[in-house]
Amino acid sequence: MTNRIERCAPAGACSAKIEANAMPNVSQPVEPVSIAVYNPLMAANGREIERKFLLRGLPADVSRHPSVLIDQGYIPGTAVRERVRRTQDGSTLRYFRTIKVGTGIERFEFEEETTDTFFVAVWPLTEGHRVRKRRYMVPSGGKTWEVDEFLDRHAFFLAEIELERADESVTPPAEIAAVIVREVTDEPGFSNYRLSR
Repeated sequence: MTNRIERCAPAGACSAKIEANAMPNVSQPVEPVSIAVYNPLMAANGREIERKFLLRGLPADVSRHPSVLIDQGYIPGTAVRERVRRTQDGSTLRYFRTIKVGTGIERFEFEEETTDTFFVAVWPLTEGHRVRKRRYMVPSGGKTWEVDEFLDRHAFFLAEIELERADESVTPPAEIAAVIVREVTDEPGFSNYRLSR
């Protein structure tokens, strides 16, 4: 028995609506990341093909996998939105600026690494549009599942996987499959921009 997940059409046909208490507006303290590895999967200046899943909780033993602490914010815009991100890998900080175009499973992405000077300069512009999360990297089947634990609200978790083709089926590892509520790839409300605060 496998946990293969096929794409559903139309969007939202696979499951019911999210429960009202799945995203309460409660913050919690941020714990330090002691051992972490950050390996960006998304190639700069290319297509991003990604599927996203709502989780009811963290997968079992996910803390044994590498993780990073992420602070990201969005610079206001209408036609173009730019994201700036700081990642903490142990004591190492890295900074990125990213522009994504499109919605749903396949988008264009333009990303480059930048400096702390740039990040500090533009970070105030992102006030009210920020996300803080811990990202766990879970290898499975030659790919890496990214499990996000949102630290700026209570008990909210997402999993993402980057694919080579939009019609590619995925088989989540058992520990992730056990906590999947539903796929939310095509639901704009689950984009990090819409989740930012």
